[in-house]
Amino acid sequence: MDRYEEVRKAILHRLKELGAQPHQPVSMYELGNALFPKFTEHEIVDGVIGLQDRRIVELLNGNRLQLR
Repeated sequence: MDRYEEVRKAILHRLKELGAQPHQPVSMYELGNALFPKFTEHEIVDGVIGLQDRRIVELLNGNRLQLR
């Protein structure tokens, strides 16, 4: 598995841990804070944007995102 795929899987796993559901926003801080020890900020942002491009998550105002 390449690094990009590893980041996306880690993001989805963290969202599941946070109990994320469609129409229930999650703070990017809550998401990223747990992922920082293993991934850089750049990798996390790229992973989130990749998930948005695949229509798995939606970025919202106020540094939040939600599952679609």
